[in-house]
Amino acid sequence: MIVEATLAHLLSICYRMEEEQRREWALLSWSGKFMPDEVAMKIAQNMSVGLVLLDDQKVPQAAGGFSVARPGVLATWMVGTDEMNKHILELTRATKRAIKAALEGDEVKRIETVSSVEHEAAHKWYRLLGLNKEAVLAAYAGGVDFLMFGRVA
Repeated sequence: MIVEATLAHLLSICYRMEEEQRREWALLSWSGKFMPDEVAMKIAQNMSVGLVLLDDQKVPQAAGGFSVARPGVLATWMVGTDEMNKHILELTRATKRAIKAALEGDEVKRIETVSSVEHEAAHKWYRLLGLNKEAVLAAYAGGVDFLMFGRVA
């Protein structure tokens, strides 16, 4: 089931986040460490759209959405647990609908995201969502190269 994201959902997911995502969020933090409270608060404060995938027991397993990066541009974000892959079809469908809805209006011209070069599972998913690999961002965070993915309306 997909519902609107709350801080409680985000905290629950961040404390159970899968390891590869923890590494990526740590690279993107000022401290260089993964701090679940910090990640959840940052997302909650900046999200313009946030959706949560609840499992059959109504436990949040993944959340994703958009934050305004600059006028006309939305940056995507996502957090998930090891259990999220059991629900990947529902998560993918909901994400595709959200991207389509965001790009249908006149305000949003572009959706983009960055991901460490090592996070290959995420890269495959971004391509499945219709985002294209656009650039390698050398030493983007923590000295690690990241990839930029984007989609233009």
